[in-house]
Amino acid sequence: MTIANRRPRALPLAQIVVLVVLVGLFLVGSASGYLKGQWSWQQAPEVSELKQLGNLKNKGIELPGWNILEQNDTLGIGGHAWHAMRLKATDSSQMPESFNPVIFLRPQLASVDMPQVDWTDMQGHFGWNEDDVRRISWTVEGSNGPSEVEARFVRGWQPNNIYAALEWYAWPGGGSPEPGDWFWRDRTAQWQGKRVPWVAATVILPMPPGVELDTMQPLAEKMGGQIQQAIEAAIAR
Repeated sequence: MTIANRRPRALPLAQIVVLVVLVGLFLVGSASGYLKGQWSWQQAPEVSELKQLGNLKNKGIELPGWNILEQNDTLGIGGHAWHAMRLKATDSSQMPESFNPVIFLRPQLASVDMPQVDWTDMQGHFGWNEDDVRRISWTVEGSNGPSEVEARFVRGWQPNNIYAALEWYAWPGGGSPEPGDWFWRDRTAQWQGKRVPWVAATVILPMPPGVELDTMQPLAEKMGGQIQQAIEAAIAR
């Protein structure tokens, strides 16, 4: 008795169409539920890094070249407690004495937490208007190799103050200002029994009068890279 290889039967076109429609409905339903804040996490794995994220929320991070002047781990913004740190350059010859960037961090603290409207909350908290909104990206060496990061970079202005603000969600291996980018990565990780922890990060840089946002971009990218590295290292501990 011989066993011959049989060519698999191709699915009829009608079955293929039905399968594609069902998959599409599942994905659209999942995404719409997430965007409405009604995503069901009952079957999702737990985030294994919650302890590290809690420590990050309480202690903040350290950046090379900067001292922490003051910090607050319970600053309320948009109904969430953020960790805020006001900095001063260690080398006063490189930065003016009055130049004090502020870093805001909101780590994920529960497996059901998800990013949604953090940048709108930040804008509302400070009451600034935004213009010159752009996207910038950079690559840094993260805890597990290169991390590709994209961030929202804007100029925010009040009647007497102007700021450059850099905003993104950081996770191991990358980052993006779009909640949906994290959502799809986390959804893919769930199929493997894992999760993607995240940290909302904002850097606010005071802008001297007459300075354009382009002038602030190199410093913003440098600090953004340092923050991404510090976040990944904290999560990996």
